[in-house]
Amino acid sequence: MTIEDGAQNVPLSVQFVPLKNAFKEGISLLKDTLDVTWKLAPASLLPSGLYLWLYLKMIGWTRLFYESAMSGTGLIFFALAAIVMTISTIGFFVLPSIVMMGTVYLSGYKERVPKAVIVLYMTIWISWVATIFITALFDMSQPELVLFVPIVLATIYGLFRLEQLEIRREGEASLLKAGGKVLILTFLAMLSIGCSILPILLSLQVVTQFHDMAEWLQWFVLGACLVFSGISLFPGFLYLATRTSHIGLLKPIKYAFGGMLVVAYLVMNIAALLDPVSSMILRGVGIYSDEPVSFQLVQPELKNVLSASGLDVKQGSGMTFVTAYVRFNFAGTRLLCRDKFDPASASATARELARKTKQLDPGKIGGLHCAPVNASEIREFRP
Repeated sequence: MTIEDGAQNVPLSVQFVPLKNAFKEGISLLKDTLDVTWKLAPASLLPSGLYLWLYLKMIGWTRLFYESAMSGTGLIFFALAAIVMTISTIGFFVLPSIVMMGTVYLSGYKERVPKAVIVLYMTIWISWVATIFITALFDMSQPELVLFVPIVLATIYGLFRLEQLEIRREGEASLLKAGGKVLILTFLAMLSIGCSILPILLSLQVVTQFHDMAEWLQWFVLGACLVFSGISLFPGFLYLATRTSHIGLLKPIKYAFGGMLVVAYLVMNIAALLDPVSSMILRGVGIYSDEPVSFQLVQPELKNVLSASGLDVKQGSGMTFVTAYVRFNFAGTRLLCRDKFDPASASATARELARKTKQLDPGKIGGLHCAPVNASEIREFRP
């Protein structure tokens, strides 16, 4: 059976070959992805477990980790948390690389990518980072330079490398048309590089939680945050480097996906060591709450334990109840505390200051006047 294609009859079997090959490559990529994910699954539990253990260590209740985390419910939570954190990290920190892969394809490079394309992307990133730093250093209120300078430099480079970029071969296209293609390539590249502003903004938000930083350290941190944006572009550059010597998308996508997993894993482990980030994540998943909650005591014998811990236990309407702050909520274990506490306030700077002034560690303060209970021993209610 054939169909009309211009003046020629092309067999359907021939027309479906590209679709068949794309389907086979997709299945192969999915199989390899699942295989890698299964092998890395145990290691993926480390970041979520590290978040929890460091938090409990800060407030002085690490024994609750072994009681709750080692249970079946705790392990299931770790697995789900690892999946959610990996997906969110990839979506946030590796978005620039995903955009980069798409812009390369939209630029017309369907097969092999010239090495000059990598240089053009690198030119944009380096000039973009340098422009942000210089603009901040000299307090210049001209944010348009952040976009203007990289685009101009990359366009100039592209006009001098038309043949290397495979945009124009000698005698094949006018300089004006080739220049238009260079400008389109530059704008698409700037789009992907510009997306790396997302991890920069998050990094700066974390840094603002640390006070009393020397001026030179502030500039060093700003420079480090800008360089940190390169981490989000690493999988994308890995994809480009693979496509310079390989025709086809399957192998480059595999390398890019591997780079995304590496970036996500490193970022999640680093974030666990930063108090503002870990506290935001723990509050977001409901590990702790800074709002008072009322509970009915199902087990009356808890009254003496909670009272001895400083919590205000009351009788009313034929029941015993307590209003407390949930400092820890995981796998059926609750840590009820008398006072409100924000883990972000127990930053490294605050703990160091407490040691110097010989005061109580602000993190340990969060673990005072608390009592652990089982979820079956209390019942939450809202009066």
